Amino acid sequence: MKDFNIMLILDLVIAALGVYLAYAAIAMKSKKQVPPAFVPQEEMNRCKDSKGFASYMWSRTAIFAGISIVSGLLSFLFDLRVLPVSKVTASFINVSLLILFLVVWMFFNASMRSGKNKYFTPEQML
Repeated sequence: MKDFNIMLILDLVIAALGVYLAYAAIAMKSKKQVPPAFVPQEEMNRCKDSKGFASYMWSRTAIFAGISIVSGLLSFLFDLRVLPVSKVTASFINVSLLILFLVVWMFFNASMRSGKNKYFTPEQML
């Protein structure tokens, strides 16, 4: 347990998220449907144009998926020291990939929010 690195698990989770996002992007592109993990069904009932929302989100989801897969796998390989770089360089690249992932995640969240503003009716206050 002395050599256990929590970052290995985080890297795999990020890569797995990317795989799911790629599946979701393909589903949105082909079926024009937003997966329930993105937007709950109760919220989708307020959507004025679900096909338009799926078309709006699929490319943004595909970008987020690609960045997640690449950053997760590369960070995993750097953490295992499989790639031939120094430890300092690997650490620098890992931090850079994590920052890239977080920036793209913020972009994705902002896109989701603006898509909801555009394609959903406002929530009724009780």
